[in-house]
Amino acid sequence: MLYKKPEIVKKPAIGTRKVTVSLPPAIVDDLDYISGAIGLSRSAFLSSILSQSLPAIKSTVASLIGFADTALAESGGDVEVAQQRYSSHSKAAIDAFILKLASGG
Repeated sequence: MLYKKPEIVKKPAIGTRKVTVSLPPAIVDDLDYISGAIGLSRSAFLSSILSQSLPAIKSTVASLIGFADTALAESGGDVEVAQQRYSSHSKAAIDAFILKLASGG
């Protein structure tokens, strides 16, 4: 299998949901510094960052899934050939995404 199909999760219409994440201490220190400096809670800061970045990440993942589907179809079901095609497409998509992030776009 070239990728794992994402599970579609229904989002609640309003409100928030709690999640628990584990982060290395250095990241938590940076998170505390930044959120404290701009006067937001960790949660508000992370929510803001994620709400801005997740749509682009989701779009990139959707593109990668499309590349995988196309590669498999073009290979006539030959998984090995499809993986080679997918690899080049996915590397290009990831590189473009990273370049976009680095440029602030």
